[in-house]
Amino acid sequence: MTDSEPHWQPLTSTQEGIWYADRLEEHTNTYTIAHCIELPASINVGLLQSAIRTGLSEADTVTARYHETSPQIQLQTLSPQQIPQPQFIDLIDDVRGEEKAWQQMWADIERPLSATAQPQFLQQIFRIAGNDAVEKILWYQRYHHIALDGFSFTALTRRIAEIYTALAQDEEPTASPFIPVSEVTAEQTAFRDSAKWQKHRSFWKCTLAEAPVPAGNTAASLQTDTSSVRLCRHARQLPADIFPLLQQQAQNNSRLAAPDLLLGAVVAYLSRVCGQYRQVIGVPFMGRMGSVAMRALAPVVNVFP
Repeated sequence: MTDSEPHWQPLTSTQEGIWYADRLEEHTNTYTIAHCIELPASINVGLLQSAIRTGLSEADTVTARYHETSPQIQLQTLSPQQIPQPQFIDLIDDVRGEEKAWQQMWADIERPLSATAQPQFLQQIFRIAGNDAVEKILWYQRYHHIALDGFSFTALTRRIAEIYTALAQDEEPTASPFIPVSEVTAEQTAFRDSAKWQKHRSFWKCTLAEAPVPAGNTAASLQTDTSSVRLCRHARQLPADIFPLLQQQAQNNSRLAAPDLLLGAVVAYLSRVCGQYRQVIGVPFMGRMGSVAMRALAPVVNVFP
């Protein structure tokens, strides 16, 4: 293993927040991010493994080391051969193969994963016969959020797919489209030293000075100690005709989109449940438009109130 930059360097502001939160978090898998893609049985598993290793070797924040006691990153230059071989798990002859594959994925997601773990990522390829008896491939990826956010997770997945396509056509993959995380941190440092940053800081301090306490899903105030609050997740499938109706309503008001209406519905729901009219809702903000981060894998997503 060869270190391209043996010194420690700063994290992006988002990474720094995740680093601190990870150390304070009671639940040690809170910042695990993962997804699974269903692929046709015609996929060449060997080529997919090669494409994954090549793609990960281009992902500086994925292969990096993160400091144990201070929010810093140490980049590494790894060849594809130095990336662990993605695991291939053949369950094609198991009548419960699909069920077992998902059990393994969920078990991995629930395992502890800290920001300083090595390695932080896991790649698994399952060959199964689905519940419909049709052979398929499941490609499972798992990382720590300090390495990627939703945008860059998708960008890395797309890059691996591009590499696979090139290999399948017996062609050389194009050059990596990603820039190093150091370019992002340099841009952020320059911004924090600017008058524009001071203006933004003053705006948010003023805007949030009288903001209400974030509401919960009960009438009880969250002003009490939140260190023991546990995150509850609830999912419900909405009727298929709901979203077209939201889109139609949004079209009737050119200043809104369907997601805006959904957010409004969340606010209305919380107001009715907790009795608090004014609400503070955290909205993810990509933070890449007009920035060098558009071509970086480092997480830069922010949450705006």
